[in-house]
Amino acid sequence: MVRRVFCITFLVLLAISTITVLIYSKKATRLYSNVLNEIFCDEKEDAVPIQILEIYRKQVEGRKILLQLHNTATTYFDNLYNVAAPEVFCPGLVRIGDLSDGGKWICSPHLLPNPCVIYSLGINNEFSFDAEIYEMSKCQIHAFDKDEMRPETVQFYHRINATLDKAMITKETNVSAAAYSFTDVVQMYKPKRIDVLKIDIEGGEYDVATQIATTPICQILIELHWKPYSMVTLLKTLSSHNFYLFHHEINGGIFCNDNEQVIPVKVIDIYRRQIEGRRALLQKHTNATTRFRNIYNVAAPEVFCPGLVRIGDLSDGGKWICSPHMIPHPCIIYSLGINNEFSFDSEIYEIAKCQIHAFDKDDMPDETVEFYQRINATLKKAMIAKKTNVSASNYTFTDVVQMYKPQRIDVLKIDIEGGEYDVAEQIAATPICQILVELHWKPLSMVSFLKTLSQQNFFLFHHEINGDYIEASEFSLIHESCFRAYGINVIYGNQNITPSDRLCQCVMPKFSGKVAIVTGSSNGIGRATAILLASEGAAVTLHGRSGDDLKETERIISSLGVPSERILSVQGDVQSDVTQKALVEKTIAKFGRIDILVNNAGLALKSDADQKSLEFYELLHDVNVKSMIKLVLLVEPHLEKTKGVIVNTSSVAALLPRPKMLYYSMSRAAEDHYMRSRTHELAKKGIRINNVNPGVTRTHLFARDGMSKDQENEFIKKLETKVPMGRAGKPEEIAKAICFLASDDASYITGITLPVDGGACQFAHL
Repeated sequence: MVRRVFCITFLVLLAISTITVLIYSKKATRLYSNVLNEIFCDEKEDAVPIQILEIYRKQVEGRKILLQLHNTATTYFDNLYNVAAPEVFCPGLVRIGDLSDGGKWICSPHLLPNPCVIYSLGINNEFSFDAEIYEMSKCQIHAFDKDEMRPETVQFYHRINATLDKAMITKETNVSAAAYSFTDVVQMYKPKRIDVLKIDIEGGEYDVATQIATTPICQILIELHWKPYSMVTLLKTLSSHNFYLFHHEINGGIFCNDNEQVIPVKVIDIYRRQIEGRRALLQKHTNATTRFRNIYNVAAPEVFCPGLVRIGDLSDGGKWICSPHMIPHPCIIYSLGINNEFSFDSEIYEIAKCQIHAFDKDDMPDETVEFYQRINATLKKAMIAKKTNVSASNYTFTDVVQMYKPQRIDVLKIDIEGGEYDVAEQIAATPICQILVELHWKPLSMVSFLKTLSQQNFFLFHHEINGDYIEASEFSLIHESCFRAYGINVIYGNQNITPSDRLCQCVMPKFSGKVAIVTGSSNGIGRATAILLASEGAAVTLHGRSGDDLKETERIISSLGVPSERILSVQGDVQSDVTQKALVEKTIAKFGRIDILVNNAGLALKSDADQKSLEFYELLHDVNVKSMIKLVLLVEPHLEKTKGVIVNTSSVAALLPRPKMLYYSMSRAAEDHYMRSRTHELAKKGIRINNVNPGVTRTHLFARDGMSKDQENEFIKKLETKVPMGRAGKPEEIAKAICFLASDDASYITGITLPVDGGACQFAHL
């Protein structure tokens, strides 16, 4: 929302919009009634959550009314740009051609039939779209422009066996003036059907709208110009001939899309090829930059939200949010900047029943105050500033948050007219799931703000230019720790690159958004498990007795590109109540949730103890059994909230007689039977529990517990003679089994012991 006190000085720049229209097919998912011609259909709704479809459908009448307000005197674009919404869902939506200007959004170009025909109207020596689409599809291209083209342009079309004609597209044909109706241009080559029609003819599209609409065409990618009323009229013409909008983009806007379960790999490949170009253009911004094309046109989604929807006023004041039906309960929303426009807060409250804390620098009128009172929200006068000055009602973002002390903010909505830049770092450092912010003024300021959030693992999922003011754009971001909760399955970047360089890498780590506690992770199997979980996207809480060994585990994880914000260390004896309490409380304080508990810490030998004494038995039982039971009980309420998983590291000693390690074997057997006995109860809470039973593994367990290195090597060699595979395992091999059971790949597995032992349990004396 922009407060209407600024001059509209960029109206001409805003008057260019790329509208992409798709003829309806059985492969597309109808989102809601056709806004333009009132067709209603709902096919294949499984790709889009039903709750999202219902929100779109509730907005149909409102969208129709706002679109119908346009007349020849309309000069504002917000009732078109902000109100237009997709009528069909294209799973292969991708941008082809120049990343900054000249490219077009197209639906599933990899599915173009062969042979195929493309008409390209308006070249202006910019043929990047035609070049890339030809490379993909080998379609026959017929290109037209009102002017003679440069030699390199002519050579390009000649090289791909395309045609290039001089032709101005007009209502009626005048051959002597090289002016042709669209119908006559089509008849030059007499295609049965045009697979893709690309149009960039600077307003000439309006003269031939009916001719276009009555031609057999699959996809129309068209840049519309000038007046809102003209745009709406042309769209209505196409709509009346059963063309359906699947995307639109204001000239000056984008950010990439992906869900590997939904979006074809060929589309992902196109995004990947664009990465370096996007980075280079974003890095060009300086204080002197005044144009917005290299942020609006270059920015693209970093994650794909299957439940993307606009909440609030359809014209101005609304926000794009990810899967509002999946906001947990109870939930907290902070709404900064009201200006008597509370449509977002009203609708989101209706959906989620969150506790809302609203702030504005001015006193609000009675109807606004009454609304927030009615929903039991708070409304406080506060200007968000770099420093707090209570007498002036100025507060830092940090102090505003501390007024109500939430553990986490589920949604932060920001409309504070540029004040967001003063508190960017405070916002980024606060536990927040979604940030919906309108950024203002300079392109460099916008890019810098987004980089600050990116460095704290917030990912862009949508942006929308304000239809009235080119200097303002809505950006919607989500923190990686919340991906799973909001149904996000794929990000456009792996975890081994810096956040500011992230754009569109298209790899989804298996544990992205999850939080894991791994006890005994300062070495051996625990270290290997923590490293693997972190490298696959998890935030990890490390634990161990040795501070130096913990730091080494941290160093290894950090060297993989995992930011410090996803690493926490707790030092202490695992059987200590103080240590266990710290593990849980510090994890919740830093990460806000727990998804995975790996009980790995354990004891096998102790050099200064009598291995047959009851004192040693009690020590083993305390470390290997009681500590596990106590930690499970502490973490269980948190795992119930996240439908999490417990994996305990046991041993094959629990499965086979071990006379020389009697008490150790007993402790591990108790661990296994505890797991089995808790399976049913935990399953009712949505928690899985399993044990991994390693065989002989080359760790430093025995050396740490008193053996010399030579003694340990000799001991392991003897054990290897009992292993059919003839060798000891590696910590990384055990870690892979633990991570498998912790992952969604094992979603139907609970209550098992999984030996990872090189076949030791099957060994037979022949």
